[in-house]
Amino acid sequence: MLNPKAALFFLSVLPQFVHGEGSPARQIFLLGALDVLIGVAYWFALVAVAARLRAFLARPAVHRRWELTPAGCSSRSASASPSPPEPTRCLSPLPLR
Repeated sequence: MLNPKAALFFLSVLPQFVHGEGSPARQIFLLGALDVLIGVAYWFALVAVAARLRAFLARPAVHRRWELTPAGCSSRSASASPSPPEPTRCLSPLPLR
């Protein structure tokens, strides 16, 4: 158990969804397993979408257009080396210095 806060959260939230009939421990276990399965499916979907987006943005034509947007310019300047950046062709409302 790596995160005791998550266990305490489940112990405090899941009992309200347990029905009177049947084993409460089994029901809590099944609800917890369902939550884990939903979380795993969510993260797999998120990774798959991110991989497709990365492949799309890696295309030269898309990459050139992305670099012309204000978001592309700010992401490039945030990841730039400490040396002074060269002037870019960003479509930014601020003038280049």
